[in-house]
Amino acid sequence: MAGQLFGVLREVVAAEDGTTVAAQSTLFTEDLRADPARPAWERLPALRVAADDPAAGFLATVTATEPSELVAKLEAAPVRTVDVELRLVRALMDAGDWRAARELCDVIEQENPWEWRAAWARGVCYLAQGRADGAVPAFTDVYAAVPGELAPKLALGVAFELGGSAQHALPWYETVARTDPSYTTAAFGLARCRLRTGDRGGALDAYAAVPASSSAHDDAQVAKVQQLAATNDGSPPKLADLRTAEATLQSLSLDPERRAGLTVQVLNAALALVGNGTAPDEQLLGVALTERDLRSGIERGYRTLAHHTEDAGERIRLVDRANAVRPRTWT
Repeated sequence: MAGQLFGVLREVVAAEDGTTVAAQSTLFTEDLRADPARPAWERLPALRVAADDPAAGFLATVTATEPSELVAKLEAAPVRTVDVELRLVRALMDAGDWRAARELCDVIEQENPWEWRAAWARGVCYLAQGRADGAVPAFTDVYAAVPGELAPKLALGVAFELGGSAQHALPWYETVARTDPSYTTAAFGLARCRLRTGDRGGALDAYAAVPASSSAHDDAQVAKVQQLAATNDGSPPKLADLRTAEATLQSLSLDPERRAGLTVQVLNAALALVGNGTAPDEQLLGVALTERDLRSGIERGYRTLAHHTEDAGERIRLVDRANAVRPRTWT
């Protein structure tokens, strides 16, 4: 109870004055590095094995390369504790036996109606099947049981987003991202949902909130550049947005292929602005803001991308795009 009250207090403090109080959950693992482009249930935090579980030592040594092999090992465990059964639920999921996984969750709850971890496992199972409608009530039960944990709130955000309800996902993502910015699943989910609800500025703020210490910081900055260079409500980005994208891009240490892709996107956006308030002596990413120079810069970017790709079909497509955008010459 004390741990859950402390978790709730963290959320209150973060909401009222923006102060982040560092803490580690004893029930869930940390958030995994997220994908900026899509919600991924696979990257949700996982349940920790209870330290006092009699099978904790056994579970620490169980390894298998195939889900069916892991299922067999867990079914032959020297003692079938709750943690063994919860690990077995996940192994059954990985083996594609959804029905057996859910039935085992039911068995766990029948033996102990207060065992909220079975509801968590059931929610994950529904997400793995693409059934967000079943996951939401399961994670709601987990939230009711452990209200100070961030994991069930994050899972509710993912479930609502996967179910197509960005509006319902927003408050869950906002709570988690505000309370602990290191939860990048929440930060990226918040950005996606804000974009879907027309809040582009809020999405940029979500990317900016990912701390520099996070392994996903560069991913957040790349997503920021892409959004700054994208059309907004059917209108091309403003030059000020592209200047911000330029500064962000220049601050990142990226591989040549990734940098070339972003450069092409920014310069393509600038090409739409030529003659619309730009001056010939201005530059963006070292390229003069004239149609000829921008086309040459975009061409170079496509050829760099073509050089780095190993896919023959993609290489041909990129070279074709380079040829299509290059400025007209006599040669």
